[in-house]
Amino acid sequence: MPEVIGIDLATKKHRGNIAAVLMEAKQNAENYLGETVTQAVAAVPVYFTYTQRQAVRDIAALTGLKILRIVNAPVAACLGYDVHRTEEVNILVCSSDGESFEAALLDVDGGVFEVLAVAGDSKADANRVIELTQQVLEDAGLNAGDIDKILLVGETEEMSAFEFTLTEIFGQKPVKADNPGKCTAKGAAILAGIMKGKYKNLVLVDVMPSALGVETAGGVMTTIIKRNTAMPALETKILRLTANEQSQFEISVFQGESYSAKNNAHIGKFILDGITAEPESVNNIEVTFTLDTGGVLSVSARQH
Repeated sequence: MPEVIGIDLATKKHRGNIAAVLMEAKQNAENYLGETVTQAVAAVPVYFTYTQRQAVRDIAALTGLKILRIVNAPVAACLGYDVHRTEEVNILVCSSDGESFEAALLDVDGGVFEVLAVAGDSKADANRVIELTQQVLEDAGLNAGDIDKILLVGETEEMSAFEFTLTEIFGQKPVKADNPGKCTAKGAAILAGIMKGKYKNLVLVDVMPSALGVETAGGVMTTIIKRNTAMPALETKILRLTANEQSQFEISVFQGESYSAKNNAHIGKFILDGITAEPESVNNIEVTFTLDTGGVLSVSARQH
């Protein structure tokens, strides 16, 4: 199998010029390995939308790289820091670049890294940190006392603003990664090794950070895949048509948590044709969302 490299695209300087970072990583790997590199695993911020993640894939393709999997950056950091852990623990990983804040809660047990929940925001202060960490706990069904370890990933001066807040919330002092600059990149590289079959005793189960759904009557966002759903995933929902003579139905896909579809991120749309006339009470559309392990979404629909 060709070599697969891991790349960190989550740091502030890397986010600003993704194409250059990808080209440099590819060139450095090829110089080191002495062979052409065409595949990669990329770590991106939790708050990156589905469209932004697809853009990473598209940009990588232009540089000659195929992104096999995109992983949430704090998840990659946990994998890079605690890859040799054997006992079962709940680890909260928090990361910041001074502006953004991200958190990931994982259950780590004997080589199995199961992501329970993630959350992130591109703009976050101390109050927002409380909200995001509480959201992660609630989505995972845990309390602050259930957390065995808190790992901070980020430059010291940028994480210090959040360290006191986290200590107050969880009643324990966070542990700082010895080399935070390399932690995420190392985790992405380890995931690349897992995909290549190099680490047969390691498993990573990541999640979709925010909800996926479709726009329905009244501009409402009808969620089909909830946030923090483990991947891969397959979910189906039945939608009722609003008109008896409707021969077409537009499937408009969004990502986000707002009740109003227009306030969420639009992913794409397609038209379901050939709908036969049925009484309104039984005239339904079945919409299926399928997510693979890397977070690539496929949407299908049929008359039900």
